[in-house]
Amino acid sequence: ILIPCQDEDAAMLTRALMSAALQTFPHRRVVLLIDEPAAGAAEVRDPATLRTLTRKLQQSLLGPAGKFSRALRDYRARQAQGPLDMPMEWRRLTELNLDAAEGYRCYAQRHPGDDHVDGHFVEHVLERLCNEHLVRAQKWQGYLTDTQAVPGVENVDREYRRLAALFSVE
Repeated sequence: ILIPCQDEDAAMLTRALMSAALQTFPHRRVVLLIDEPAAGAAEVRDPATLRTLTRKLQQSLLGPAGKFSRALRDYRARQAQGPLDMPMEWRRLTELNLDAAEGYRCYAQRHPGDDHVDGHFVEHVLERLCNEHLVRAQKWQGYLTDTQAVPGVENVDREYRRLAALFSVE
């Protein structure tokens, strides 16, 4: 995902980088293309400051990315050992989706609400992702009591892979 940058302020770049990083497709790479400032720009951005901004964002994603990657690795180890305890996997996926929701909630709480654009970003990106994972957690929790619609190994595997890709961005 290429994000061109010429004279944008740090808040706008933070929103753009975060939005790109939190896309829901796997194997994302976000690149900030720093262009020369426009003639007569009121403020010239230091490229080193912009690179620091991207490193901070990447650092904030490392913890959640590691957690979900470990969960996938552990799941695959359990799968290799023999038959899975599916109700236990559904419980784990419930908890992992709750953890993802909490991660988005934390990003929303840390994001400055300086103007209506920030409010829109929090509501339509971060809170939406939080709510989607709360719904997913309820769905996995529901499988523990609904004996009619139980997901198979392929659904469980897909959910672990989806979660592992959430915060994993280069």
